[in-house]
Amino acid sequence: MSTTRCRAVAVPVQIPAVAGERSSAFAYRSSVIGILLHTNDVEAAVAYQRELDARPLLRRNELWSLATFCGDEPQTPQFALTAKQLKRTAAEVIRDLSNLNDAYLHYLVTAAIPAVLEHDPSFGSLRAQLGTTMEQRVEHGIADARLRAATMAFMKSIR
Repeated sequence: MSTTRCRAVAVPVQIPAVAGERSSAFAYRSSVIGILLHTNDVEAAVAYQRELDARPLLRRNELWSLATFCGDEPQTPQFALTAKQLKRTAAEVIRDLSNLNDAYLHYLVTAAIPAVLEHDPSFGSLRAQLGTTMEQRVEHGIADARLRAATMAFMKSIR
């Protein structure tokens, strides 16, 4: 895993013009995830987390996007969530915690994992493994001091 940063790319300032539509929220999220994976820009992850806090539709879309991508939910035009436990989603997030860049780690800690835990407090029956994996990631090293502190604080909150 390289920590070399590409030229910083900001999170799109605005959600597309039809912000009330779920498809726009999905497109917005997809563009942000691409930015995080490509640039390792922690500030972009911080900006996305602020958008999620300000817009309930984006927060709901976050959970739906994760659950459908990982196969816990089928993709439907209604963007419905039916699964009580998100086992595949939890397992994928745990893999990503270990393998992806710091910007994506920030996204996981501030957006993805909280969204999954709100829906499935057991974290797909992997809550203990989540804590252990987060501890290992901190021990492995996190370059950004704010991110390291946020990760450690989040670890304490889920114990």
